[in-house]
Amino acid sequence: MFQVKMENLTSISESFLVTRNPVMIGLSVPMLQSVSKLSLYNNPKMVSLRLDKLERVNDLQVVQTAIHGLGRNSVTRLNSLEIGSNPNFSLIDFSYLVSINGPLSIVNNDPQASGNFPVLKKVGGAVTIRNLARINLEQVSSIGDTFNMIGNSFKNFSLNAVSSAGKDIAIMDNVNLNELSFSNLTSIDGGLQIKNNSALEQISPDSFPKLTTIKGGLNIYGPLTNISLPATTNILGAISIESSESLECNKIKAQFRSASKGLFNCTEKKISSPPTKKELGDSSSIHSSLPSPNPSSTGVPLRIELYQLSLLYFFFIFLH
Repeated sequence: MFQVKMENLTSISESFLVTRNPVMIGLSVPMLQSVSKLSLYNNPKMVSLRLDKLERVNDLQVVQTAIHGLGRNSVTRLNSLEIGSNPNFSLIDFSYLVSINGPLSIVNNDPQASGNFPVLKKVGGAVTIRNLARINLEQVSSIGDTFNMIGNSFKNFSLNAVSSAGKDIAIMDNVNLNELSFSNLTSIDGGLQIKNNSALEQISPDSFPKLTTIKGGLNIYGPLTNISLPATTNILGAISIESSESLECNKIKAQFRSASKGLFNCTEKKISSPPTKKELGDSSSIHSSLPSPNPSSTGVPLRIELYQLSLLYFFFIFLH
């Protein structure tokens, strides 16, 4: 086991890669202020990290480590951010981060992890949020690509500053989710999927109150008793709705009659009183005959790399 300390290093003009070091337990670069790309990848025993002064970084990747967090940082802008598969990473705090030009991915860290982005306003690429207990994206007003919220444990979620989504929105497998709010969303350039959220019993009029246009399809599946998209007037793709509860598909069809431009399918649980075992397995379906349209549908030069122990030795010789 070993640690790496670079106590006086303040800047790196290109990349700083710490990659595939199976016995490295710590990295301390307390004076580092700027670096083009910082990648900590596949260092499974790394438990400590010091980046106290970090202010400027273009691309930040922390994947497959044992660290608990990044500590203090003053980063305000990024090109990309990936934090994934760090089983102890519990606090993802970017209190000063205002914009990400490319993708944001927070995936499969500590199951109790929280993501805090209190002043983040723009994400130019895709957003993927997975296996988080809490998330704050309240100020995000622009998402340039897909938005994926999958397998999280929080009970409610709001993204009320966003007015349009660049591609698909997918909200799936969030077992405790019972409330959604996209209060200012007016258009989605892709499709909307809301599936397998076992505690979500309704999409209320307050969930998407201003959503007028979905350029892809609408796919909803779960134990829903009510679906209301009061402002939606234009859905270019197919509509597929399936509920394991009583949903009243006739009312759903009437709601989307003028908005639908493609195939419509609604399936609900049909239960009589008292229900028989056979009846509990029955369902009723409503189909329209409308035709289905076509669906909508960096490498940086290395400057510093810590790669396994043998190369590390030469790295220290170089520093001295």
